[in-house]
Amino acid sequence: MSDQESDDAGERQSAMDAGLKAELLAQCQVLGVRQSDGSFVKRPETHRALKAILDWLRVDDNGHVVLQLGKWETVHNAILPLIMAYPGDTPLCTIVLQILVAMLAPVPADATAGGTRRHHQLLHKRAICKSSIFAIALYHIRDAVECGAESRTPSQHKRMLLVLTFVQHVLAVREEGMASMFDGLNDRCLLVLSRDHVLDLLLYLIETEPTDNATALGRNADFNHLTAVPLLLLDCVYQIFRAESPGQLLLAPDTTGASIVNLLSEENTLLGRSGRSMPSRHSRFGGIVRVNAMGGRTRVLSGSQHAGSYAGATPESSVQPRPTAGNRIRTFLTDEVRQVFLGFAKRIHSNLFNDFLANVLSDRSVEKNLHEEILDDRMRICLCALLHVIAFFLEFNREFYSHGDASNEFSVASVSTVLSEENRALICDFFRRCSSTNDVALLRPSLLCYKEMLRTAHRLADVNGGDPGGSTWLLDSMNAIPHRLVLPDLLKRYSVNHNPLSFLAVLLETIHFQIKVLEKGTNRDAAPRKRRSRKSPDPERCDDDEDDSSDDSDDDVGYDRDAEATDFIERLAHPKAVDNVMLIFNGYRANSQQLNHFTLRILHAVSVRVPCAPMLFRVSYLSLFEEILNSDSLKRDKSFDELRTFSKHIARAFFSMLATNQSLIIEALFPISRKACEILNDTGEFGLQVRKSATATARWSTEDDDILRKQIESLAESASFYGDIAQM
Repeated sequence: MSDQESDDAGERQSAMDAGLKAELLAQCQVLGVRQSDGSFVKRPETHRALKAILDWLRVDDNGHVVLQLGKWETVHNAILPLIMAYPGDTPLCTIVLQILVAMLAPVPADATAGGTRRHHQLLHKRAICKSSIFAIALYHIRDAVECGAESRTPSQHKRMLLVLTFVQHVLAVREEGMASMFDGLNDRCLLVLSRDHVLDLLLYLIETEPTDNATALGRNADFNHLTAVPLLLLDCVYQIFRAESPGQLLLAPDTTGASIVNLLSEENTLLGRSGRSMPSRHSRFGGIVRVNAMGGRTRVLSGSQHAGSYAGATPESSVQPRPTAGNRIRTFLTDEVRQVFLGFAKRIHSNLFNDFLANVLSDRSVEKNLHEEILDDRMRICLCALLHVIAFFLEFNREFYSHGDASNEFSVASVSTVLSEENRALICDFFRRCSSTNDVALLRPSLLCYKEMLRTAHRLADVNGGDPGGSTWLLDSMNAIPHRLVLPDLLKRYSVNHNPLSFLAVLLETIHFQIKVLEKGTNRDAAPRKRRSRKSPDPERCDDDEDDSSDDSDDDVGYDRDAEATDFIERLAHPKAVDNVMLIFNGYRANSQQLNHFTLRILHAVSVRVPCAPMLFRVSYLSLFEEILNSDSLKRDKSFDELRTFSKHIARAFFSMLATNQSLIIEALFPISRKACEILNDTGEFGLQVRKSATATARWSTEDDDILRKQIESLAESASFYGDIAQM
């Protein structure tokens, strides 16, 4: 196509867009009119205009219509006032909810003007939370809820799907990475859902909706989004708990802090001295107060939703040092939001959640998709939500008993209320199948769920105090070979250069707890083996030999106890895996203290337990350890003591080995394999001596020459010697 033809096509596209804007604007202008008394009145053409806007949204693949409606603030100025003025009009409510669902649909990552569209969605969510549309939507599905799933008509079922999809879309709009004007919007939305009894409806439907057959899941229903009521409910639960930590919910609320005015005046004074503008903002929206302080410190404010200051608190009490530089934000929920979260979580955890999960996971179509390498997009979203919710409630169950008054009640029975043995086996199988693909979006939630099961197994072993009776069933499952062999392979394949750091952090934490669970499981079996070896000595041996055999049996028991964990760590001792771990360790200043701890524990296991310390003797790694040891700022920070201790250990091992092996400097320029580590570690503590195998050829000596010469002389004296040589 020539340049002239391209210009003509661009002009035609611009003209078409201008015509579409004019027609769309004309439809928006007839949606209604606001009277002088503030009331909103619809026009005769309102229903026709709404249907026209909905048709445009359904064919709007590029998001142009959504952008225009967002720029004109149509939702805030016309659509929401219209539904608020006529709450009893069922056809009007239905078409308005369909428009809002289309406008709040997830924005693809590569979409044109994706950031602008997400910003408009946040504005729509804030306007929705200030209205009463949730209560109006629930009013129109009251008959569908009362009649039950068995007696529900197709039209009632479709309206319920629409309302649940609307709630799910509103919850799915997040403010991560956006301006601070939306701080606390998710918590504000949760309070509105609690006030309008939407959370009560979700809990009631989770308890009553049938999930034991494919027809009940509704995959054949005529609807354009997630068509299954149970799976929509599951995704709503996931969106509610998506950004919250169970440990934070169960901790006592933080009441320390200072007034916003004092903090902002203090920050303005500091900024005025430095001549810089104010980079941080504050927000008190929905009971949340967050103030970003200067100098790598975070000031945390929390209190009631209507309190302006906090009596008895000083500015110094709210200052919390951070191990990393830069500005950070921490959020503490107020009592009102915390109670909503806890009430919702406890009701699901107590008697609803496991039955619901068992029915969904045992569905034939779900089981079929678990065994397929390519999943449908709708099923992918459902499975991700399912695994995230399982991981959340496993952690919630563990934290609930840890922070409760009766922490010793944590047992297999309490875990079974969250996840049954059949569901656990199905999740482990799904995790193993996901590991064979490069789908990080689906692998991450399955890895997260497997990690929480490992932590639960480790917690059970600690509570039982080494008694295998209570935790055998879970430890045996976590020690299954096909599951744990997946983790070393993932560590070799995924690097922080091409994958999110959050995914690698979950992977390292999973590996750390896999090692701990393996140690718990093997230590559990060590004592019975030791007792059996002492009760059945060899009857043919004498007393001295019997004593020696008991010592040997102790050594064998010790080897068997560590064999499983050692074998797993040996699979981690690979140059590519170590390099991926060191890439994460390279960002130790920006990493969280927990991530640095898991990284060091894995490196410590590889360098000491196997041992493969020479793998860390590369020049790039040694320069990083030198930087940690020579940093004056790290010496003053207690949170980096573990890093400094490990760096000293590696440096000491390197120079000790270098004293007896000068060629180690050349080895440090290249990746060192595990075979090379065995050669370097062969002579005692440190040094170089090539290990002789059992089949190695012995060195030829002068005694061997004398024996060979005598044999030749004896054969040469015989008469048939030369004849035998000729025949050969």
